[in-house]
Amino acid sequence: MDAETLALSMKWAEPAGALIGFLLTLMVFSYLLGDNGLFRAACAIFIGVSSGLVTVLIVYNVFWQRLILPIIQVGIPTGNYSLVAILTIVLGIWFFLARGAPFGRPVVGYLAGVGAATAIGGALIGTIIPQVEAAGSLVAVDLLGGSVALLGTVTTLIYFNFRGRQIGEQSAQRAKWIEGIGWIGQIFVSITFGVLFAAALVAALTALAERLWALWQFIGVYILPLFPLQ
Repeated sequence: MDAETLALSMKWAEPAGALIGFLLTLMVFSYLLGDNGLFRAACAIFIGVSSGLVTVLIVYNVFWQRLILPIIQVGIPTGNYSLVAILTIVLGIWFFLARGAPFGRPVVGYLAGVGAATAIGGALIGTIIPQVEAAGSLVAVDLLGGSVALLGTVTTLIYFNFRGRQIGEQSAQRAKWIEGIGWIGQIFVSITFGVLFAAALVAALTALAERLWALWQFIGVYILPLFPLQ
């Protein structure tokens, strides 16, 4: 690409991007008139672009960087780790292409197990334990605020304890003391959901204001100059 073509591309890049954003914004706002083809097309474009980005990242970072590129550079690796990685990738692909091939089930099961263990470990080490420690340390600094934080942490954790005892033919029920403490935890959960909903509403209103400003900027910069006032 020569310098003139590059300069021309850069000149039209910003107006083209602004026009695409303008049209997509109008397509999304068309939902205010009811469900229609323009809104569904905007959703389809968003889903397609997101799926394409994820696919490119997986193909480049996993298949190309970890499998194809090492084979091209040094040939088929002979290390135990590399052979296991290649075999795992092949069995995983085989599992999805052959609709649940039995040889690929251990690979998918191992992947699901590692993912679940990572999520549980991250929630325990990164959220629950630090939350309890922070709530306990607040008591020494601020007795009232720390006590409320500690009460909210403990009662919320007890609220999510669903173990119960079955007596006779009745359905399993939790102990009375767990129900009482869980009711306090439910109040904290409700407050948390209310705060999160308010934050989501503020974020949505901020996004709406930003899009309206973008529409006005596009009209003021690119459309109004086409109709000069005499």
